Amino acid sequence: MGDAVRDGKFEFTVTKLDCSKSKVGSEYLNDKAQGKFCIISVTVKNIGKEAQTFDGSSQKAYDAEGIEFSNDTGAEIYANEGSPTFLRN
Repeated sequence: MGDAVRDGKFEFTVTKLDCSKSKVGSEYLNDKAQGKFCIISVTVKNIGKEAQTFDGSSQKAYDAEGIEFSNDTGAEIYANEGSPTFLRN
């Protein structure tokens, strides 16, 4: 947490982690977790010399045992409220 890591032409820094949400969104428009959502706040920096496309749905998370968790694009829409990560330049 807080340390920058690089993958290709991007640099990622996790700034916050909250694994307590069972629902994201509003009262009327929301997505419910099968268990709990982990909301991970990340800053993404393009460290290349050219524009790069960032796609939040391509991101993965791993727990301490190495189990992979994928991005929930439906929940992402509700959790990010106005800050979508789908195909951002």
